[in-house]
Amino acid sequence: MVPGLEWAMLAPLLLACVLTLSGPDRELQAALAKAGPNAASLRRALSRCKPEWKDDLRFLIVNMPDRDLRTYSGERLLDNVKLAREAFGSAPWRGRVPADVYRNAVLPYANVTEERDDWRRMLRDRYQAKALELGDPLKVALWMNENLFADFGVKYHPTKRRAPDQSPTETIRLKFASCTGLSILLVDALRSVGVPARLAGVYLWQDRSGNHTWVEVWDGSGWRYLGAAEPGPPDSTWFSEKAAKADSARREFAVWAVRFERGRKTFPVSWRRDPGDIPAENVTERYQRVQARNLGLVPEPDEFRLLEGTFVADEQTGVVAEGGEAATRLAGDVTRELGARVAESGSIRVRLDPSKKGGCEMRVSVEGVEIRFDGPSGADTALAWIRALRSRPEAGKAIVRLPCCVARRGG
Repeated sequence: MVPGLEWAMLAPLLLACVLTLSGPDRELQAALAKAGPNAASLRRALSRCKPEWKDDLRFLIVNMPDRDLRTYSGERLLDNVKLAREAFGSAPWRGRVPADVYRNAVLPYANVTEERDDWRRMLRDRYQAKALELGDPLKVALWMNENLFADFGVKYHPTKRRAPDQSPTETIRLKFASCTGLSILLVDALRSVGVPARLAGVYLWQDRSGNHTWVEVWDGSGWRYLGAAEPGPPDSTWFSEKAAKADSARREFAVWAVRFERGRKTFPVSWRRDPGDIPAENVTERYQRVQARNLGLVPEPDEFRLLEGTFVADEQTGVVAEGGEAATRLAGDVTRELGARVAESGSIRVRLDPSKKGGCEMRVSVEGVEIRFDGPSGADTALAWIRALRSRPEAGKAIVRLPCCVARRGG
């Protein structure tokens, strides 16, 4: 029989058999059924794995891209689990990392479509001592971003790199990489010492000026972002404003963060034909909130309380306020802030639905710029953005969706 043909004939039968299983066993057996001849290697790894690591190994097998199931050996996979567990187990911040974050942002052996290198041991041996000295995941990330690329003599270049999605080993050898290649190297260096990190990016900026990839790091309580090979504080980069203008409703214009666990949403690849199998989550709204805070425009939610009301309208000023006294006060404040600009070139609509939690919508449209506020936050947020339209034109050049409801300071 032709080599491989026997397996090709048996694989559909094996896959049909596992459908009678349930729960975790069914997922694992279904993955192994798709692995072809590589299934034997993966099964050996499962049999040799330490009991306390078996859930990690199973997670990787169940969620591996189909192409990796057929080619990535169980021996390499088991070594990846071992090294990830050892580095993470010695990290002082391990108690501040949820299991989901660890499995999606420390454990994985790859990010997107790059070649599958065995990078973990080399990078861990080089940087683990410094990571333990720093003792904090964000401090490690900032130090790594400042020193990693100079350490290997790696620089950004749009054409001297071989491919946009270079692996760490290839980038280190060639000394040049795209934003994606630089980000992959930084993510893997951080993962090698137990710091949760992942790729984030956009397929296309809203102004259609191109795509971009960067890095997110778990700081112990949430995700922060950095530009790879661009040292500086977190959540403050040249692309912060661009990311805040992303459109979460349109896949090509949204901000996506890569995961390893399979799901219905996928990372839109711009550098090659999209394989459609890179799990991701839409994180656009978080970037909008971060940029608003960078501009000093978003108050803390616990400083506000919801006020109820009925309908009010003022056609002369172009303000429609639905929500009674609370909405009327906000509409009046808005009118005073914008003055004649409302009547001449814009409109404002404030709507409050007290029957729904955080049920407020505010739309401000001035000189072709629309700003929408939906959900729970505060009237001060809306007014701050309106003031920004006058004092900071750059803050109102695109549609921005931020949480807001009609509220006042107080108990």
